[in-house]
Amino acid sequence: EKDEDCSHCSQSTCRLEAGSTTGKCQVPWDDNEGCMLECLSKEMDPELVRYLREEWQGPATASDEIFRDAFVERMTEPACSGPRAWEEDIGRNGYEWQCNTTC
Repeated sequence: EKDEDCSHCSQSTCRLEAGSTTGKCQVPWDDNEGCMLECLSKEMDPELVRYLREEWQGPATASDEIFRDAFVERMTEPACSGPRAWEEDIGRNGYEWQCNTTC
């Protein structure tokens, strides 16, 4: 594969395997959410995208950056990602439950 073959999102690139002439598409680990949003926005009904933009941030004409931030806040969880995510001392994913005096 070549970079042009990696159409998952505009940031995806082809990563060659060591000692090989073939590769795999890879999304940027530091902006996984942005790539996911771009992919979903391409596949979703345009009316749904417009609705989400209006519901999450006001006018459908608000900037893509504001929409991305709203998407990350509402649709993702903070987590380690990437090929080194599960190495020792990198981080751990999971939930932490705490008492909340308001409920």
